[in-house]
Amino acid sequence: MTKNVVLTSERVFESDKLPIRVRYTESSSELGFHSHEFTEIAIMFHGEATYRTEFGSERLREGDVVVIPAGAPHCYADECDKQLMNIMFIFNKLPIPFREIYHHPGFSALFVIHPDYYRKHRFYPRFTLPEAIAVELKTILSRAWSIQQAKRSCYNLYVFGAFCQAIPLLLTGYNADGDTSAAENQASVAGCLDYIGRHFREKMSLDALAGYANMSTSTFLRHFRLATGTTPVGYIQRLRLRYAAEELLHGGRNMIDIAQDSGFTDGNYFARVFRREFGQTPGEYRREKQRNQRRLR
Repeated sequence: MTKNVVLTSERVFESDKLPIRVRYTESSSELGFHSHEFTEIAIMFHGEATYRTEFGSERLREGDVVVIPAGAPHCYADECDKQLMNIMFIFNKLPIPFREIYHHPGFSALFVIHPDYYRKHRFYPRFTLPEAIAVELKTILSRAWSIQQAKRSCYNLYVFGAFCQAIPLLLTGYNADGDTSAAENQASVAGCLDYIGRHFREKMSLDALAGYANMSTSTFLRHFRLATGTTPVGYIQRLRLRYAAEELLHGGRNMIDIAQDSGFTDGNYFARVFRREFGQTPGEYRREKQRNQRRLR
């Protein structure tokens, strides 16, 4: 592998805009091996090319999708009538609708699992879109790219809207592909993360989660930490806090009801961990967000 060029976030995204861009390319082999400080989803809409990573190479054809994590060296070679659309983004800095997206099957494998997990298992996500989904996705992203290129008013917001439309289409394609992973353990952890995303407000034991992943407790903990960068308890608590933060912005529900609905049985404990996570008490968080919303009206 030759010298790796690193594309920085500052080079790709505007500092005062949402960190998301789309890019259309017909040839990029001259760039050689490169990596990014952000995630990239590459979708081959026409033609073919050889996709190379530190793990090897494979031929991409029409409808193929690869997810390239931050820091992953890669390049393209032997391009033939290639029409590739790249979606570049920093996921945790985007205002993604939490409730819907975290419950979607396949989301964890594409957006939650830590890049180091894929590096350890020597592969990155790849799948093939059904033709109808590829056509719909091409229409959405091509329109967003055109608006971005013309720098129309609020074009970054339009690109973000296109990304939100693209996510469920990509996830549907990911699920439809059948063999979505080159590593059985990755599929087990991703399935467990999807399960947690649907049931995080309920009581869950470590043994039960390990059983769901069909692993011993020690093996499950090792894979879970590598995949998410935290423990199952820490991951569940983070989901509960994000859910509670959204609930605080809807209506005038009291804090105790929100805490219990989010999975916290102790209101005082909820207030402590919420402040540790967001730097404010639940009440302060609600008041600040409501003030900001009024200013935008």
